[in-house]
Amino acid sequence: MPFLNFTNRVNIVCNDENNCDIRIYASSQNNKFYVFQDNLERIKKEVKKNFPEIKFSDIKIFVEAYRDAYRKEIQWGNLETPLTDRIDFFKKRVIEESNIDRNLNEIDSSTARFRVIMVNGEKNIATSEGFRPFVVKTKDEIQKIQVPVKSALIGTYEKEMEELFTCGFHTEDPNLGQPVIYLNKKLGIKSDMSSDMRIRTLIFSKCFGELLRQSIIKPDNEYKYRLLKYAQTHNEQKNWEDLSEIFKKPDAEDFYDNLDLEEFIDNATQGYISEKDFIEKYLEEKNKLDSSDDTVEVDTNEN
Repeated sequence: MPFLNFTNRVNIVCNDENNCDIRIYASSQNNKFYVFQDNLERIKKEVKKNFPEIKFSDIKIFVEAYRDAYRKEIQWGNLETPLTDRIDFFKKRVIEESNIDRNLNEIDSSTARFRVIMVNGEKNIATSEGFRPFVVKTKDEIQKIQVPVKSALIGTYEKEMEELFTCGFHTEDPNLGQPVIYLNKKLGIKSDMSSDMRIRTLIFSKCFGELLRQSIIKPDNEYKYRLLKYAQTHNEQKNWEDLSEIFKKPDAEDFYDNLDLEEFIDNATQGYISEKDFIEKYLEEKNKLDSSDDTVEVDTNEN
């Protein structure tokens, strides 16, 4: 690769345990690597600010694997349409992006290092530091690690109000803009949710769908992007960004009448509730083993 101009380059965060733009895994069994770059909203914002004249489609993404003097560099799409492996959480398997040479060849997965570079011509747009991949035995183990639901996806708060429950976006720091469910404090709805799975499922399914709808209509903060990215994992045929574009038009139809939007929300809600049921069953069994106390309290706050 020729000399690159590093002026105003954006830093790419990779394989950070808490928050990262791109994750890379390497299999010790087949010595191949897998790339998940479906969290590039922050990168796009920084690039748009630092390089407003450059189109995302003109920014190529390269993944470089190296060890000592050996280098292997492969293009993984562009910033407009990045190539990425995905998780099918229903079938619990990794879906590989096709037509990618992902074999590490002379590099052993246990000693490999990676670097991600985004360039436009000879201009360096964004780069990561060198980092280790997450090493797994087989690619199927990735779906156990690459979990889409994080603790702060939706928060729950008790509140003095007339309704049994409602939902919206938090208006106070430190969680300003977070999708939240408000529960009637006086009536003890939070306690009812802990003891009755039917009530919990009803409240979360209704609120999840409405919070997702409002996020699609106005995706204006990182909390909403996180919710939308999760919802996308349960939708293969429709893209939330395409749906969002529809409602930016002056003659857009009512967002409660759009069938594509309703299908997207239904798919995501069903996937979310299915995963929540799984977690609840796990917690119930764990509580039975950990304690004989029949009054074990389950915290409903996802925050």
